[in-house]
Amino acid sequence: LHAASGDPEASIASFNQAIEALADDPQSELRLSALHNLALGLRVAGRTREANEYHRRILEELDSTGYVGTDLLITQLSFVTSTQWELGELAATDSLLATYVRRLESDYGEGAGDVQLTVMRGLSQLRLGALDSAEVWLERGARDTTAMGRLVGASWLPAALTQLYLEQGRLPEARRAAATLPLGTPTREMNIALFGAGIRRASGDGEGAWTMLDSALRATVTSGRPAAYLSHALVSAAEWHLADGDPQAADSIAQLAVAAAAIDSLAYL
Repeated sequence: LHAASGDPEASIASFNQAIEALADDPQSELRLSALHNLALGLRVAGRTREANEYHRRILEELDSTGYVGTDLLITQLSFVTSTQWELGELAATDSLLATYVRRLESDYGEGAGDVQLTVMRGLSQLRLGALDSAEVWLERGARDTTAMGRLVGASWLPAALTQLYLEQGRLPEARRAAATLPLGTPTREMNIALFGAGIRRASGDGEGAWTMLDSALRATVTSGRPAAYLSHALVSAAEWHLADGDPQAADSIAQLAVAAAAIDSLAYL
């Protein structure tokens, strides 16, 4: 109720009380659920590094009690992955994902693995700039026809594939992927604007690209620190200004990108 009422700090206090009350039953599902919800509350409160510590703790507990290869562990791994990406821990996240990929392939054979894990590894490689490797993982995920594969394909893959194809200069494929971008959240709406603008710019319509991206950013970036999800769009805008010979504007937007990405002091190191 505290969380639903927009009071994350009260929510955090309540979940801490629940965890303390369940200390005598450390492996209960109720305690793990309380830990998970505590982590979510910390993240809503902007305490992402603390949230990640709890997500990692749950992941380790699931791992040590035989949940490797289950949906429960993979889901928790996705929370660890997303919080570490927000913190800028790209290499550490890729190493963690690679460890679980190897373990699943060791148990079930080469190429085996959960579609969520497959796509997360592709996203990780994409964020590290390893485009050929990212293509292998993402397109492997796109070929998964299970119910979970279709769900992941509808929610995660469109943005990843659009970015991949744009960076590879494959405009027809980028347009087809962009046509399937999902709607409904600020991050998704920014993806539509960013990738739409990227496609226009790559097609030679620089003015149209600027109009689209600038409009989206002006509607979203208000006073105070920009939200973390805007960092990619801000970096792109800064790079475009620099490429167009306007270093002063590039520097101004790059500073906003740094502010958006640096959600705690360690992110500056």
